[in-house]
Amino acid sequence: MAICDNRPRELARRLRGDGIEMTRAKSGDLQFRFRSKSLERSGRGTERRVNGATLGRAVSRSGRELRLDLGSMSRSLSIARLLERDAERAADDGFER
Repeated sequence: MAICDNRPRELARRLRGDGIEMTRAKSGDLQFRFRSKSLERSGRGTERRVNGATLGRAVSRSGRELRLDLGSMSRSLSIARLLERDAERAADDGFER
């Protein structure tokens, strides 16, 4: 990968290619927005928002914070995409007659 001068801009450009918009929330934190077909079908809106501060970490039920490395994040995002794809297929199959 070539070295880029503006990494946040390059990240935003690549995310846009996947249908994800990187914006700033009112508080100034990073926010990732994307269209959700499942929300649209349920009538609860069309857009999901993910707080950028929560990416890369998770909190267990005991309150312990877990940090994820790049490999774990990549694997997690791949699994999330597969689950979303499967959910979309299952929902589409359920509406066919």
